[in-house]
Amino acid sequence: MAVLVSAYVHGRGSALSRARSAVARAQLGERSVIEVGGPPRPLLRDLLDEGVLKRALVLLERDGDHGRIVVLPRRGRGLPSLAELLEEDHRRLDDLSDQMVRNLQIDPMRAIVLAHLFSAGMRRHVTAEEAVLFPPYEAHFGASRDTTTTMMEREHRAMLHYLERLLVAAQRMLQAHEREQATSDVLRVLRGLNAVVAEHSDKEERTMFPMLDRNLSEPQRTELLRRIVLF
Repeated sequence: MAVLVSAYVHGRGSALSRARSAVARAQLGERSVIEVGGPPRPLLRDLLDEGVLKRALVLLERDGDHGRIVVLPRRGRGLPSLAELLEEDHRRLDDLSDQMVRNLQIDPMRAIVLAHLFSAGMRRHVTAEEAVLFPPYEAHFGASRDTTTTMMEREHRAMLHYLERLLVAAQRMLQAHEREQATSDVLRVLRGLNAVVAEHSDKEERTMFPMLDRNLSEPQRTELLRRIVLF
């Protein structure tokens, strides 16, 4: 799949025009990254209002005053499932982690940037799941706190703990005399994190996501997709 990084864009009209072009390229199988000279959510709202999710997947990759949106090809037609969108975010985060590891020795500064991008993405992903997915899951499959979501929340806490340790180790890489030990610490933390993430993601992809997709109406699913994209 080709990767196209679009130019940094300023202004809502210019950004929307560039995003529409990225969506068209996604329908040809290309992946685009749009650097937005401002908060990215207004652009995401415009795209969602135009029905973008029936043609491409859009994910928020970097927040703040310098935002970044990823536009990805769809695997199917029509409105995507929650599983399709969230599993794509799993793959995006896995790719960021892999890039970070590859750069630890050859480009430590790039690895540090990727560590922060990966950490921010993981934090947004787990908090979006708890805020957006857990309430309807519990409402459909149990009036009280469901053991599935309780366990997943514990796993989320473990992930957040590992992410804190990851950023501490990554920042230590800035000091040349600490870089070798800090690099080892980054790899050690990632091994622990990946063990939690692998089992957690497998449960979500086999159980929670498909159960929600099967039991929610299309309007309900549409609303959840929108909330996840804009979270």
